[in-house]
Amino acid sequence: MTRRNMAEQVFQDAINTIRESQSELEKTISGYTGGILNKPLVDVLEDDNNLIVRADLPGFQKENISIDMGDYTLEIVALYQEDPLEDGSSYIKKERKYDEIKRVIELPEKIKADLAQATFNNGVLQIILPKLDKTIVDVE
Repeated sequence: MTRRNMAEQVFQDAINTIRESQSELEKTISGYTGGILNKPLVDVLEDDNNLIVRADLPGFQKENISIDMGDYTLEIVALYQEDPLEDGSSYIKKERKYDEIKRVIELPEKIKADLAQATFNNGVLQIILPKLDKTIVDVE
């Protein structure tokens, strides 16, 4: 084995050790952040008549998103579906996750769930939730 080959082997061993350490570190970090990464990021806005929720769901199909509403809560569930492999093919590397993500959002006031509207465009889910009309009672 020449000096060059020996140097290349030492370098390759070092790179492999770094990659293994990086993989272990990623697994450790995902244990702490898994709860965050498995929740879609949301914004909750309001105007005079509506609460508006926008959730980032890149990579999802509209058919794989479900919304469940209560008086004061909104639950968004989305499912990643794995692409089927063609016959005779196999993974060399597989990093993409196929799982369900879920987010329950506490709403600041009651809504009219039966009048809610949802749209999904370019990976962003928008839900418009009409606020429940407030009854004002005059004191005499």
